Amino acid sequence: MSHSQRLTPIDIAHKELPTTPFGGYNRTTVDQFLDDLGNDYEQIILENAKLKEQTAALQSELARYREMEQTLREALVLAQRTADETRAAAHKEAEIILQNADLRAAQQIKDQQQQIEQLKSIKQKIAFELRAHMNVIQQWLDATNDTPSADAPPDVQPQN
Repeated sequence: MSHSQRLTPIDIAHKELPTTPFGGYNRTTVDQFLDDLGNDYEQIILENAKLKEQTAALQSELARYREMEQTLREALVLAQRTADETRAAAHKEAEIILQNADLRAAQQIKDQQQQIEQLKSIKQKIAFELRAHMNVIQQWLDATNDTPSADAPPDVQPQN
């Protein structure tokens, strides 16, 4: 039998071994058949071992890729969580900045309203004092107009 072509289970089952004139099988043909069968079986065992090695290597590589996938998933979850926390912190900080700005603006408005009230009070006080001074001046003018001036001629009297 040729070594380039393997024996199949059908070949083995249908193999007809020639018999000798005494009813036995031809020893040379049987030995050749068993050699061919042994060689094919050895090739199958070697191929099977090689395939088992390849399978083990592929399973190891698959496990490594699964670990990498898990690591990437965890990194992605962590990155998403960090982004969410950063976004939340930024929103919180923006809220605080706006609240502080509102408080400062309200305080400035209050301060300016107090200044306006103080200025109104000062204005009223000045107006009151001005009227009082004007009254004093008017009274003085009235008093000086009622008395004849020493420089004025005697026939000219001040008019009221």
